[in-house]
Amino acid sequence: MKKLLFFLVVLFVVAYSCKKKTTPFTFNVNNIADMTISSDTTVYFPVQVVLLTGAQETVTLAISGLPTGVTAVPSTASGIPTFTTTFTLTCNHAIPGTYKITVTATSPSGGAKKYDFNMTVVQSNCVPRMTGSYSGTDACTSGPYTYTATATSSSTSGVLIVNNFGSFGTSSNLNFTLHCGTDSITVPKQNVWANTWVRGHGSFTSNTMTVRYALIDSLGTVTDSCTAVLTK
Repeated sequence: MKKLLFFLVVLFVVAYSCKKKTTPFTFNVNNIADMTISSDTTVYFPVQVVLLTGAQETVTLAISGLPTGVTAVPSTASGIPTFTTTFTLTCNHAIPGTYKITVTATSPSGGAKKYDFNMTVVQSNCVPRMTGSYSGTDACTSGPYTYTATATSSSTSGVLIVNNFGSFGTSSNLNFTLHCGTDSITVPKQNVWANTWVRGHGSFTSNTMTVRYALIDSLGTVTDSCTAVLTK
């Protein structure tokens, strides 16, 4: 009888142990917050995955909902919590606006957990970074020209003032309208000396401006055509 009772007690303990649940794996994702970036910049987005309970498992992070023109490197990242991954977000002329972005964290036992935030893209001001001294080389119908030009910011938004463009002289200051969203330049019709005007268009990078322009007389006749390359 005692042996039977002992056997039943052991059997009960074993059965109870088998039914006992293990602590589930849980985690949390930190540093998810709304952000504002300009349309031609790079920002760093650290995401931390923190272990809360249970045995560690691999967690994979992925970002979705990025607008056209914004890329994330890496596109996905994995690790065993607790760990931090820094995503590099590069914005290349994304359309200004507010976008809902989702960070999805996936684990084998926990499935997918989603964390949302708002990304606001604002139009950048590209004029300040285009200021400075430039070496100019112009290929014109009338011949080649080399010179030094100086670019400064204007009090008018989006306008760069270029002194001695085209070797027109240090008393010559031309307004370049910079279109930051398309990296393009418009040179509206402006007088450079008596009875001579200049008008053109072009493009720019971080350290160069390429401008195709024409010289026009008082009758509207093109007297010279040039392509100017200005390099910092």
